Amino acid sequence: MGVIARQSLKGSIYNYLGAAVAFLNIGLLMPLLFNTNQVGLINILLAMSSLIAQFSTLGVNYVNIRLFPYFRTKDKTHHGFMRLLLMFALAGLAISMTAYFIFKTQIINNNQESSPLLAENVGYLIPLIIASLTYLVLDGYFRSIYKASTAMFFKEFFMRILILAGLMMYYFGWIDFKMFLNYYMIAFLSPSILMISYLFYIGEFKLKGSFEGLPPGIWRLVASVAFFGMISGFTNIAIMNMDKYFVNHFLDLSSTGIYAISFYFGMMILIPGKAMRRISATFLSEGLRNNDLNKVKLVYQKTNLNMFLSGIIIFVFLWANIGNILRILPEEYAAGKWVIFIIGMAFLMSMVSGLSNQIILYSNAYRVHAFSMLGLLVILILSNLIFIPMFGLIGAALATLLTYSVDTIFKWAYVWYKFKIQPFQRKHLFSLAIALAIYSITVLIPELPLIPDILLRCLIITIAFVMSLRYFNLSEDISAFIDMILNKIRR
Repeated sequence: MGVIARQSLKGSIYNYLGAAVAFLNIGLLMPLLFNTNQVGLINILLAMSSLIAQFSTLGVNYVNIRLFPYFRTKDKTHHGFMRLLLMFALAGLAISMTAYFIFKTQIINNNQESSPLLAENVGYLIPLIIASLTYLVLDGYFRSIYKASTAMFFKEFFMRILILAGLMMYYFGWIDFKMFLNYYMIAFLSPSILMISYLFYIGEFKLKGSFEGLPPGIWRLVASVAFFGMISGFTNIAIMNMDKYFVNHFLDLSSTGIYAISFYFGMMILIPGKAMRRISATFLSEGLRNNDLNKVKLVYQKTNLNMFLSGIIIFVFLWANIGNILRILPEEYAAGKWVIFIIGMAFLMSMVSGLSNQIILYSNAYRVHAFSMLGLLVILILSNLIFIPMFGLIGAALATLLTYSVDTIFKWAYVWYKFKIQPFQRKHLFSLAIALAIYSITVLIPELPLIPDILLRCLIITIAFVMSLRYFNLSEDISAFIDMILNKIRR
């Protein structure tokens, strides 16, 4: 657990630093500097490119995590594993570019009237697909060599700093929106360029190495993991982004911009869980491969509690300040108030599921994971088709909440049935009661001017949670982290 805690801490720091910059970029500057159509354009391009790029990996990022231990060698050639990644990436890129040029005209025609800005700028999908594909392939490799936090720094922090610089240039009138889009593409490519450079620097980017000496049947296993991983990865990204596509389809690009900003605030709940899942994935994979269920159980239970606590704390911060969030955003974003709440609940459900998703994915049950994700995608599509025409933006959020709720229940139940382990303790209920009590305190605070109001609410929530976590020792890892911070303050 020491490596997981240390890497998770570093990853969480990068995530939170990145989240702070992302808040400036997405939560404040973009809504203030750009109109809702422009915000919608950036987000729909990102959603579409993410879908295509994830499919274009052909599942090799899952091969990275699950099968890299079979390839690992001390001389860092890893039986030519980097060459294997390159072959997958080039094949996926060829497929995606072919599909893009085939469907480009149709995309333009479908959006010519409802979203003309998207029709004009559909060409930006190409650099975004290349950047996303490259990052996905390299990110899996970084996790396999225990450098996940480094990859997170490049993507979650450095790239966002570059985007912030671009927004500042736009604010001062040095560039127009078209030039900003060009700059944004360069910023989006930067993590991949830095990751490749870093691999060269540490001697991990080696195309040499022989495939000889690998275990018998490894290529059949690679094909199977890649195929079902491609299904799992694509459906997972689709579930995260499909709602934006449907909002644009049923409503317009402006509504997509409002929904995307509201979605972002709700998604902040995932920040600590993102680091924990990325770091823990390799350890889970090794534990499952060695049939070390005690190790899997330990990682599962500790990480689940930490994720739940982190998620519910952020949710309280978020909803206690919802009035302040709406005061910061332009008036039209008030339509997204309940979208923030519902999306926040959806991702809190995701945090509750802990690592159940990863346990299924990196075990011999990875086929079950793929088929379950397909089922969830069907639920998401059908619920969007039903709810958005009925409830508008809130309908898209409800579809996401329904999907994540079904996902959490199914995967928790399957892990309990298959592996006879489950992560929940009485501490979960106790933590929920504490969170409700702390939120109830914030409700009693009268509305103050913006900055004092934010500071007072955040201070009360922070003190109350720190005291509760420390006094009741709800999480050993979080208590240790609090002690470390307090000791540094004392010194």
